[in-house]
Amino acid sequence: MNDDRKKRRERLLRLVFLAEHPDFDTNPNIRAEWEQLKNEMNPSRDETIDAQMVEVLQEGEVIFTGSGAEVRAECRITKDVLYKKLNYGSPDRKKRYYRVKE
Repeated sequence: MNDDRKKRRERLLRLVFLAEHPDFDTNPNIRAEWEQLKNEMNPSRDETIDAQMVEVLQEGEVIFTGSGAEVRAECRITKDVLYKKLNYGSPDRKKRYYRVKE
C-alpha cells in the first residue's frame, strides 16, 4: 500500500510540474504527457459507469440487464441521469429503478 501511495504522489508531482511548465501551451509533447497522466490518475465517471453491469427494475422485476452504455441506449437516458439513479436509488419518470449487478 505504501508503494502505491508513493507512485501516486510521484505521478501527481509530475502532473503539476508539467502543468506549470512554461511551454505547456505550445509544446504538444508536454501536453500529451500531461493528458495521459491525468487520464491514468482520474478515470472518468463515464468510463466506470459504462463498464459496469446494470440491472433495470420495474415493479420489482428485472426487465433489462446490460452494460451502462446498453442501459442508457435502451432506456434513453443520459450518463448523468444514470449516475444519479445508481447512486441515489430514486426511480426515473417511468418508475424504473437502476442498480449495479452484483
